[in-house]
Amino acid sequence: MTMQVGAMRLELRLSGARSLKDKRQVVQRVVGRVSARFDVSIAEVEALDDHRRAVIGVAVVSNDGPHLRALLEGIARFVEQLHVAQVVGQEIDVQPFERQPPAWMDEL
Repeated sequence: MTMQVGAMRLELRLSGARSLKDKRQVVQRVVGRVSARFDVSIAEVEALDDHRRAVIGVAVVSNDGPHLRALLEGIARFVEQLHVAQVVGQEIDVQPFERQPPAWMDEL
């Protein structure tokens, strides 16, 4: 089996945020809740100075590509169900991570 890498970009609209402090509270809640429920890496990755929107990146690895896609789609639904921000964009990419043999193996 080949290792699979899944990544998701979630764009959130923060209609209730009036400042970067409000935004930080929402982002921390989303990141904290996702981290507590799912075994993934998650962070805010774009639009850091815009209090009206947040872009969250999620990454995970597995040996099962369809499972990764289903997991990432489930995380997007989970974030929407938190009702702290509206998911306005979602991009998911699952790719095999092809291992290259070490250079010394060419000598064998």
